[in-house]
Amino acid sequence: MQTELNNLIKAICVYLCSFLPPLFANLSLRMVIFLISFCNDIKRPPIESILLNSLLAVPGAGLERVGVVTSDFGTSGKFTVINPDTQVSISTIANIHSDAVAKVIDGKVFILNRLNRDSVLILNPSFGFLPEAEYSVGNGNNPQDIVKVNENKAYITLYNSRNLLVVNPYSGALIKTIDLGQYVETSSTGIVGVDGIPEMSQMYLEGSSLYIQLQRLDRNDPGGIPAPNSDSLLLELDVNSDSVINTYTFFSRNPTSKMQKIEMAGESFLVMCAPNRLGFLSKLDGGVVAFSLRTKTFRNNFLYSEITAGGDILGIQIKDEKEGYASVLDSSFNKSIQQFNPSTGQRVSTILSFSANAGNISGLLLTKLGRLYVGDGTFSRPGVLIFDTTKADKPRLTQSSIDVGLRPFDLVEIQ
Repeated sequence: MQTELNNLIKAICVYLCSFLPPLFANLSLRMVIFLISFCNDIKRPPIESILLNSLLAVPGAGLERVGVVTSDFGTSGKFTVINPDTQVSISTIANIHSDAVAKVIDGKVFILNRLNRDSVLILNPSFGFLPEAEYSVGNGNNPQDIVKVNENKAYITLYNSRNLLVVNPYSGALIKTIDLGQYVETSSTGIVGVDGIPEMSQMYLEGSSLYIQLQRLDRNDPGGIPAPNSDSLLLELDVNSDSVINTYTFFSRNPTSKMQKIEMAGESFLVMCAPNRLGFLSKLDGGVVAFSLRTKTFRNNFLYSEITAGGDILGIQIKDEKEGYASVLDSSFNKSIQQFNPSTGQRVSTILSFSANAGNISGLLLTKLGRLYVGDGTFSRPGVLIFDTTKADKPRLTQSSIDVGLRPFDLVEIQ
């Protein structure tokens, strides 16, 4: 009860100060702190927590803010905000699912609570990241991504369904569903046959075209693990007519990462990881793929291959056509963050590495200011590390991990 009360006090402080310019907000906070300090019947929250919550909540405060989805990988999670200038984090009062990811839309944080909570939770940074709304996407549907088209229309991919949701992005009011059942895997190695689900994952909106990853995994594979036994597809949908324009076949299967748009040799590409077999099925058979938005074709070679990386490439952040970063897991469960050159496919350096029992990498984010945030999911000391990619030697800006409470899972830049 005391913790809830303290959190409420913090939220009220942040809410009030968010309407004020930073200077007046700081003065107002000092007054609040003074009053709380002499309030004997309520245990006052730590002064530093109030100040930091205010700093993180006031729009424009600090150079950048990074949100971290954290989890106990059991029953619950938290959304935490990092201020890199002070290298501190504050956990918001919003309770999120233990399996969740985040996306920033119009400055607000959309939390996709995945399997077993199956909802979209909206947090408002201007009001101390208080929950603004939450709506269900249907029990067991497992939402993966949300893309807003306009104030009244958004798409949500459902990993456990053949239906793409079309909803109001803020209320969740259902507009329609789009059946993608015809794009499921073509065959199965199991005796039951195909599972009838296309495994829709991440999306990217370019003009009126919505690009959707379809992994097309075989959930009935005899090995007991959904396997990429069929080619994966990139589906292009016209958001004006909600009709499929075309499908494009990945030359490497199982796209797993968020899509990024980059420019290479004067041409626009969508880039993403397509690791093919990974985890317990791991093989060096995938890499970073690029899809040309001009020719509507995949490049026939990897921007960075798993053979060169020496392991499964699980996440990427690309700065430009000559500089990219990849999160890599090898067959001995060693983890590393590698710098690579997307134009040549060459490995440049390793800026961070953990042996199998010494640490764990979970989450990767490159901000507009060139800071690379790496989630360290080590059980004993979970946190976030920061590197400066604007310097030639990519120096580490944090002596130790910034404590974010639970284990980090996903990172987003809040603008």
